[in-house]
Amino acid sequence: MGKEQKKFQKKKEREREVRKKVLYRRDILRTRREEEEAKDKEVEEAGRPKQMPIVNNPQKKDDMIKKKLEENMKVLEALEQEYLKEMAVRKERNEAFEGYETLEQKVQALTGMQVINDGGGGRADATVIRKGENNENPPAST
Repeated sequence: MGKEQKKFQKKKEREREVRKKVLYRRDILRTRREEEEAKDKEVEEAGRPKQMPIVNNPQKKDDMIKKKLEENMKVLEALEQEYLKEMAVRKERNEAFEGYETLEQKVQALTGMQVINDGGGGRADATVIRKGENNENPPAST
C-alpha cells in the first residue's frame, strides 16, 4: 500500500471512532431521558387515585343505562315534534305563495307583507300579516 492509502485509511478509522463515540454519547443521553420520563410517569400515576367504577352492581348499572336511554328518547321525540311543527309552518308558507310564478313576484309579495316574530326564542316562528289587515293587537314579542 502506498502512503496515500494509509493516510486515507487512518482518516477513515478516526471518523469511525468519532462516530462510535457520538453514537455512544447519544445512547447514554437517550437512556437517561427515557429513565427520567419513566420516573416522572410513575410519580404522576402514583399521585392519581385509581379509577373506580361508578356502579359496582351490574343490575344497578343496567337500570341507570335504561333510564338514560329513556330520557334520550323523550328528548328525541320532543325534537321530532318540533321538527314536524316547523315543517308544517314551512308548508303553509309555501302554499301561501303558490299563486306566484317567479321569484320576483314572491319577493314583491313579501315586501308587501309585514312579518312579526312570535317570540319563539330566535327560531323561525313568525306570523305573516298582509298589508291592510287589522293589526291592532299583534302578538307580543318576548
